[in-house]
Amino acid sequence: MPERRRPGRLVLLAPAAVVAVDALLTRASPTRMTTALLDEAAHLVTTLLFLGAVGAPPSTPVLGGAVAGAVLLDLDHLPRELGWDGLSRGSRRPYAHSLAGVASVALLTRRLRGPPRRAWPAAVAGLVLHLVRDMATGGVPLLWPATGRGVELPYASYAAALLLWAGLLVWRPA
Repeated sequence: MPERRRPGRLVLLAPAAVVAVDALLTRASPTRMTTALLDEAAHLVTTLLFLGAVGAPPSTPVLGGAVAGAVLLDLDHLPRELGWDGLSRGSRRPYAHSLAGVASVALLTRRLRGPPRRAWPAAVAGLVLHLVRDMATGGVPLLWPATGRGVELPYASYAAALLLWAGLLVWRPA
């Protein structure tokens, strides 16, 4: 099996790019579509940095599952965008942005067979990392249905994690 190439030091710019995107999103007033695209890109970078840092195999099922978990969760925002708040009543983000949402997806995807079966742990990791980013950028109803109250994470902790993961990608011993 050929040895995987390590990413160059340029990957260290990824955390800076995510932080810059977040600064733009909090200070400017971009359109809803621009906000969504930038936020989804930041979710994707977060997940890919983490997977690389922990040495996840770069296979199609793993990357596909991780990408799906990282970005598809935000489809639960569509009902509110269309005028119905039944999935988020009293919460900044929809209820699927919770441990109950992650557990539901984990249980459903665990039942898959074949190559998709290899994708489920990565999909769950993508979901959890999505929640981590969202906790740092406004909070999530993590403990729903027990409470819809938002749980937050200091943004500096999230930014430090991104930098750590990028550093591990670049400098981890072979």
